[in-house]
Amino acid sequence: MGRSTDRRTRVRGRRPGALSRVLAAALALGAPGAALQAQTPPPAEQPPRPASREDETFFERLGLDRLGLAAVGVAVGSASPAQVEPTRLFGLHADYGALAQRWRVTFVASYWGSRYTDETTQRFADSLRAQIVDPSGDDTLRVGKISVSDITLGGDVRWFPLAGRSTFFRPYAGVGLAVHVINAEGRFIAGTLMERALDDIATGTVTLAGVDAVLVRRLSLGAQLRYDLVSGARFASLRAGATYHFDAQSTRRGPREAPR
Repeated sequence: MGRSTDRRTRVRGRRPGALSRVLAAALALGAPGAALQAQTPPPAEQPPRPASREDETFFERLGLDRLGLAAVGVAVGSASPAQVEPTRLFGLHADYGALAQRWRVTFVASYWGSRYTDETTQRFADSLRAQIVDPSGDDTLRVGKISVSDITLGGDVRWFPLAGRSTFFRPYAGVGLAVHVINAEGRFIAGTLMERALDDIATGTVTLAGVDAVLVRRLSLGAQLRYDLVSGARFASLRAGATYHFDAQSTRRGPREAPR
């Protein structure tokens, strides 16, 4: 009886030692991994990838994303279309800022109304009279006046050679495209094939040259010579106008250059 008690006592006394050895072995096996994990530095953050030309949109490549309304103005002048009596012209223009260094974008709308010259209508009447059979020679052909008007909507790109300089005068030259809505009216041609032939909606090219003069802050006056070519017809005009600039800095140092 006494031996059994001693044996259980000895077994119970050895159990804590065995458990300690098992825990120590487990810690020894896990320690290298933990130490290695502790010594491994966290992965470095990757810097953001710089934007490339492939990531840019079509408008960003052309610089159109930088455009915004910078100035508005009005103009009056004289238009001298081919085969049409010279007449007065009225126009509106809006500057949409720098497209590139020394280049700016402008949108223009204009209107003029006049009539075909007497020589033009007479040639038209003569061509009709030649096709009429009049044995007695007493027929009368009266064409009368044929009026014509033109509404123009377009845009151009203007080059300012002195952009960024402190100058009073700012010369420029430009090219562009414009849509012409031409309407002809007259009693003789009303409702005829001739009226439909004279009425037209066509796109033409624009060349221009001018100069702006800064008078006061945010305000400039300018003069411009413009030449429109559409469907073989020529539309020359001389215009004078005033422009209000939303950015006062542009009137002090000329048109702002686009950021590089």
